[in-house]
Amino acid sequence: MDIDRIILARGSEANPDLCARVLSAFPNARVERQPEVPPARVDMSGPDASPADGGRQRMRPLQRQGKRTLVLGSIGRVLDTNCEPGMGERIICYPYRHFNAVGNCPYDCTFCYLSGNRGNLKCPAIKLYTNLPDVLAAIRKVADRAPGPVLFYGSKLQDFVALDPLTRYSETLVPFAAEHPNVRLLFLTKSASIERFVPLDHRGHTILSWTLNAEPVIERYEIGTPSLEERLVAARRAAEAGYEVRFIFMPMIPVEGWREAHAEAVAKALRAVRPSRITLGGICMYRSALNAMRGRGSREALSPILNHLRPPAFARDRYRFREDVRTAMCAHMLTCIRETDPSMPVSLCLETPEVWESVGLRPEEAPCNCLL
Repeated sequence: MDIDRIILARGSEANPDLCARVLSAFPNARVERQPEVPPARVDMSGPDASPADGGRQRMRPLQRQGKRTLVLGSIGRVLDTNCEPGMGERIICYPYRHFNAVGNCPYDCTFCYLSGNRGNLKCPAIKLYTNLPDVLAAIRKVADRAPGPVLFYGSKLQDFVALDPLTRYSETLVPFAAEHPNVRLLFLTKSASIERFVPLDHRGHTILSWTLNAEPVIERYEIGTPSLEERLVAARRAAEAGYEVRFIFMPMIPVEGWREAHAEAVAKALRAVRPSRITLGGICMYRSALNAMRGRGSREALSPILNHLRPPAFARDRYRFREDVRTAMCAHMLTCIRETDPSMPVSLCLETPEVWESVGLRPEEAPCNCLL
């Protein structure tokens, strides 16, 4: 990470070890104190934060600044339940519990739907939450009352693993889950930074899931992320350490030569490790994220995405590729997977019943990435 600004927000004093570690890791960063302000509301104004054009370009400098800014402080809502618009009607999706130990991500993917999240529009900084004990207490409260294992997701609003070298929160969360009979943790990541996970006694209670993609998509749109090969090396190390490993190919994008590129990505992934399941998905973004993306590249560079997007039929839905494009990509990926491993469980992310049926999958027989 290239960090040049650190903001100590409300609650930062709750974790002096983390603060000291961050300040030591970035000794040249400008340090600001906003002790009365929660992390999501810190003042990020600066010389390049508000260009005068007044249009969607306003997002670009603030987003760039956000990727160079670390905010430390406590978060109020540490545990929540996901509920997608149209769940159970227009799309197949299921509620899941997710917790917030960090916020946002150090990577800069062009298509990132997080860039349109309300909190990140106001404060796109990378956030390290200092009140991990509150996260543990909230998880324990739910798990203690549950009749059986409960999955707690390191939220899609973060990349927990990518920030773990700074937070070292894995060293607390993974053993905590291992010791509780009802706690299961899931971390979704593009990172290869699993050094602290490998030696931990997880007892099979922590799942590591990697977002993968075709190499041309990674090179073109997943800016600052580890390569496909680096992610697969990390996944193999995790599997060798006994972790359950999952893969999710998302967002699949029909770049030129996408069939060959995605087939090659599937082949490389399944040569590296056999995951417990694979989930497939495409672009899903709100208008605010679409506007941010348009400000980050030329029409030509973004054409594989923009040419296939359709506006949502319902106000709270996301922009997605046309159904025929989604169906073609999912069907092709399913064929590639089945040719290598006919028994591999495969699911779809945020898809309609029509696409599930078209590719020959049944939701009740294919648990997705977010479920136990």
